[in-house]
Amino acid sequence: MRYKKIIQAYESVALMAQDWDVLMDAMNNPQPPNERLRKAFALHKQYVRQEWAVVGNNKDSLTT
Repeated sequence: MRYKKIIQAYESVALMAQDWDVLMDAMNNPQPPNERLRKAFALHKQYVRQEWAVVGNNKDSLTT
């Protein structure tokens, strides 16, 4: 069962108490998005809309 230990070690993250506190604080009190993040979201949204437009025009390709 050595593979289970390897997978468990790969899937887990060990944090020191101070690191855990910093992580939890960041998750519970997120910073507002900065300009770079807003631009990244806008680009992603544009990309997703373009991809869906392509899929919408090729509905038959989804079933084959």
